[in-house]
Amino acid sequence: MASARSVPMLLESNGPHAGRMHELGYGRHVLGRGSDASVQLDHEDVSRRHAELEVSPEGVLVRDLESKNGVRIDGQSIRGPTRMVHGQSLALGDLALVLSHPASQVTSVLARAGETTMTVTDTGEDARRGGASLWLPLAGVLVFGALVAAMLWL
Repeated sequence: MASARSVPMLLESNGPHAGRMHELGYGRHVLGRGSDASVQLDHEDVSRRHAELEVSPEGVLVRDLESKNGVRIDGQSIRGPTRMVHGQSLALGDLALVLSHPASQVTSVLARAGETTMTVTDTGEDARRGGASLWLPLAGVLVFGALVAAMLWL
């Protein structure tokens, strides 16, 4: 289980619920006032379906869902899908939120240091092969067990 500090989060930095945290698991989230929003924000400037977030290890891709009050990242209005990383602020009208995204922070620091990173995605291929990848470790355990038994026998 990942610690709460390693999970991406949005912190409401002003408004009626300043200090409230919203966990953002990897995948898509809709920010809004409506009951169908996966991240519900109780603020008069927030539309029922205000913005969509696509959360990945590299950061968060933000899209405005044609909201009335728009979306700004670090004070700049966005016109299309825009990447956001750790420490940046997201504004929906007058409501301000700050992104905490430890994985994007690490990726950013490594990139500035000239290091390349690689993200591996589990495709489930091993499960479709019926566990064929377990035969080699199983054979190793059996051989080791046979050697130990032979040594104890002597």
